[in-house]
Amino acid sequence: MKTLGKVNYSHLLVLVLLPMLVSCSPEGKRQPAVESSRFCLEGSLKEGMTLVKAQQTAIKESLPLTGKIETNPDHVIHFTSLVSGVVTKTYFSLGDPVSSGQLLLDIVSPELSSLRADKKRLEGEILVAQRQLKAMESMFEDKLASERDLLEAESQQKSLEAELEKVNANLSLYRASSERGVFQVFAPAAGVVTSKNVTAGMQIVADDTPLFTLANLDSVWAMLNIYAGNLAQIKQGMEVTISSLSYPELDFSGQINHLSEVFESQEKVLKGRVVLENKDHLLKPGMVVDVTVANERSQKAISIPSNVLVFDNNAYHAIIRKDDCDLQLRNIDLVMINDGVAYVQNGIAEGEQVIASNQLLIYEQLKNQPNH
Repeated sequence: MKTLGKVNYSHLLVLVLLPMLVSCSPEGKRQPAVESSRFCLEGSLKEGMTLVKAQQTAIKESLPLTGKIETNPDHVIHFTSLVSGVVTKTYFSLGDPVSSGQLLLDIVSPELSSLRADKKRLEGEILVAQRQLKAMESMFEDKLASERDLLEAESQQKSLEAELEKVNANLSLYRASSERGVFQVFAPAAGVVTSKNVTAGMQIVADDTPLFTLANLDSVWAMLNIYAGNLAQIKQGMEVTISSLSYPELDFSGQINHLSEVFESQEKVLKGRVVLENKDHLLKPGMVVDVTVANERSQKAISIPSNVLVFDNNAYHAIIRKDDCDLQLRNIDLVMINDGVAYVQNGIAEGEQVIASNQLLIYEQLKNQPNH
């Protein structure tokens, strides 16, 4: 019975401990739920998302040059005096804009007195010639004068009238003011005074020395300095962008429409010319400018805007979108970055969609994902 009793107690102990042992076994241990770590676009990231399409284009590189703004010689007037005299008054200053017909100078000249005297003399002689012609016509009708005498009288009158016309033309050219006794010089065209070599009280002579220069600045030239190392890359017709420290936010565009055939001996450069529209007269003669020439290579590459790239850990990255839950973080190998365009050597295929907004936020989410 003891044995039986002992056996019964042993069986009872096994029955009590068995559930406890089963509940503590590894197979019976409760496992925590595993959540998916996949990142998807949603909310504001999805609503404000901008995509750009990778395209294959020719590689464009920028060649930096320097240049200087000059007046367009076709729109420049150098005024020289045709009479000698003394300048009594000037009505303009260097840099002033003037309109066509505006009074610029008063000149006292002995030639004015001479022209006036010639005018009065010729007017008197013409009156005498007219009377003589009438008398000769009457005598010719009465056969008291020959036809030759009549023709000579007519010729004399016409010659005097021609001389008077010339004198009047000269007076009109200088717009002589009879009241003030001076020659008045008026602006022959609208423009800006770019040089002034005359002051009140200055004596002038009739030669080739310009008294002043007027330039129409609606169109100006940018003269480029092309060094020998850039000569093989610069061609006529290339697009250029011109900027100045005076207007850091403005760019002026044009084309190289002329290349000189001779190097400048002093500057050791070849000159190129760009004609620029300048309606607002922002570009001033003598202004030094920076010039960027767009050089298009024959080589092609995948291109995307450079601002879509993320630079981290000394490498460039881009985020490719397949769908809202399939975003691929790619390492990008670049050929070059130029003028806001990144030319890709490896990492993006033509036609792929690249995320161009909030890419920093999305990058931070993706870089810690196990699949990236």
